[in-house]
Amino acid sequence: MKKRRTGIETMSAAFLDVIACALGGTLLLLLISKTESAKSITAYSEALSAAQASQDAASSKLKSVSEELKSVKEEIEEEKREFENTVKALGSAIENLKDTQASLAGIKGELKNVVFVLDLSGSMTGSLNSKNELVERPQLVKRFKEVKAKIAQLVERLDFEQFAIVGFGGTSDAQPRIVFLDQAWVRGTPENRANAQVTIERWEAAGGTPTLAALQRAFQFKDVDTVILYSDGEPTIPIANGNFTKEQTEKLKAEVLAWLKKENSKSKVAVNTVPIGSYNSDTLERFMRRIADENGGICAPF
Repeated sequence: MKKRRTGIETMSAAFLDVIACALGGTLLLLLISKTESAKSITAYSEALSAAQASQDAASSKLKSVSEELKSVKEEIEEEKREFENTVKALGSAIENLKDTQASLAGIKGELKNVVFVLDLSGSMTGSLNSKNELVERPQLVKRFKEVKAKIAQLVERLDFEQFAIVGFGGTSDAQPRIVFLDQAWVRGTPENRANAQVTIERWEAAGGTPTLAALQRAFQFKDVDTVILYSDGEPTIPIANGNFTKEQTEKLKAEVLAWLKKENSKSKVAVNTVPIGSYNSDTLERFMRRIADENGGICAPF
């Protein structure tokens, strides 16, 4: 009787178990791998969604900023146009101011090169007594200071390029006395304007009224276009006793007017006049007004 071969069968069952286990492990690994992949995909999707949301938010913000920048640019352009218009208007106003400042100050002329001519005769601070002696009067001293203060104010405020100040009076030997801020033009800088005020404050009044000599000196400044003459009296001649007849005075006035007419026919200088006070007020004002009327100026009594 033949024996059964059970060895092969036993080996075959064990092999099947091994195969089954290997297959099960593989399936398990596949399941685990699939699960992790699904988790990764989900994470990636969420990250992508978050990135997309951030991008959308950034795009929205960028769009908002762009719109704001566009609005700001438009505002800047509008402000630029307004600024340019303001600058133009300011330039026009400055030109108008230059044109009107003379009339506001009671002055005519180009006001680029200005000569102030100040009477420093004795009558600016005093008057003659019964002995024909000049006696200082407090009210006249006060007025003289006010006149110098007015000139200082104009020197400070007028928009000239350069200026000069000429003072005229007489000496102890009855000769014309001409004094200067400077014998040449002075630039209209703040420092020079301030110095001018200090200088004229020191000037003292004495002697006669050599009006013609003062005007002739004023016209010697090259390119002068505006003269402002301050005086409290009619012109005098240098005589020792200080007495002048009406005929002598009228002759001197005629000489002043004739010289200006001849000189200004080519120079075209605006001569403004400021008659001061009540000393010979009627005849002085008529004389000073005629000077201004015949020479393109304004007569403005002080």
